[in-house]
Amino acid sequence: MQPYATFALNAFVAVAALWDLTERKIPNRLVVVGLLVAFGLQAQAAGLSGLGAGLAGSLAGFGLLFPMFALRQMGGGDVKLALTVGAFLDWRGAVHIVLFGTIAHGAIALLMLFRRKVLETMGRPALEHSAVPHAVGFALATWAYAAGFGHFF
Repeated sequence: MQPYATFALNAFVAVAALWDLTERKIPNRLVVVGLLVAFGLQAQAAGLSGLGAGLAGSLAGFGLLFPMFALRQMGGGDVKLALTVGAFLDWRGAVHIVLFGTIAHGAIALLMLFRRKVLETMGRPALEHSAVPHAVGFALATWAYAAGFGHFF
């Protein structure tokens, strides 16, 4: 992946994570901009084969998370995020980001649950139940992947 494409991907997931943390959604305009940038960078780097790799990555990210969305276990913004991150990479990168992002998301949720239980045990009022935005796990997974961690296939 080209350095400017890596920068654009890292910036995209950072903005998506911040937006998801504050607004609890990932807006369509952010996804559209991300897709345009991703496919533009893919085309610039490798022409039609780059576009094909981006399309395969998008389909992989979408296909892995859409069943959970269809079962109402995940929001549509998370699926759109995986679709867009996949467009920056290829199908292998999209699979890595989705798998490791989901693991990171689960670890964050466990830490939040642990913190809540500790606060309740200490007699302090715990914060009301809040869901962890999946974009945070995707951002962590993307940054790790861009740094060279988690390339298994």
